[in-house]
Amino acid sequence: MTSASGDMRLLGGNMKRLLDGERDLDRLCKGMSTSGEKLMINLLAELASLSEQ
Repeated sequence: MTSASGDMRLLGGNMKRLLDGERDLDRLCKGMSTSGEKLMINLLAELASLSEQ
């Protein structure tokens, strides 16, 4: 994903942060478009729901 461009590149770069527990939306969405931000919000929501189980 890091060889892609735009939001996918940024998302790929943030995967390690997500795995390490980063949940700061501002940090994770820095430089992303509105669509990328929505994707990140959905990912964070899914991770939150999984951690509740």
